[in-house]
Amino acid sequence: MENWIIGAVVAGGVYHLAFGLFHLVFPFALRWKQTLAGLDATNRNLLPVFNLWIAYAILAWSAISLAQPEQVANSPVGHGVCWSIAGVWTFRHMMQVYYMGFSGSYALPGGFWGIRGIHALVFVPIFSLGTGLYLVPVLRDDAAAWLMTTGAIGALLFASWLAHRHRLASMAPTRADSGYAADQMVLGGMKGVR
Repeated sequence: MENWIIGAVVAGGVYHLAFGLFHLVFPFALRWKQTLAGLDATNRNLLPVFNLWIAYAILAWSAISLAQPEQVANSPVGHGVCWSIAGVWTFRHMMQVYYMGFSGSYALPGGFWGIRGIHALVFVPIFSLGTGLYLVPVLRDDAAAWLMTTGAIGALLFASWLAHRHRLASMAPTRADSGYAADQMVLGGMKGVR
């Protein structure tokens, strides 16, 4: 059991290393130099600053997970780190659902490595993995704790989706938002239900 728990932390370290490096590619994949050019200087500069800040935090999680997996898995401070990381990924997952729903997509301007867009559903298992890897050390083999925690996360995601639907309903129906259009196709019969 102990090896499996430490293995989850090490896997979390590798996960965060990949995700942190992925964040460093954002300015190129999303062509920020061109796509942000029309913004005022404050907003144009905030996105790269926030992205680097996030990349740093993610890479720091990777470093601590790879350098001290036993401490992360077994100490009270390590469990606090695990809860914090799981909480951040749960919140990120909620933001994904709120802004993109389950049917939107991220366009990559001009394509990047031949990819023109990424469907929002791709991120559901990715963010779930980030949450799950860090719940392993704190919940361990406690089935009741897993059930309560995953139920709470599920409820938060459902609430985020309801808020997403409400946000879209409050916008003009002609909005050219890919998440809105796709949600209307998927949930066509529910448009009048609020």
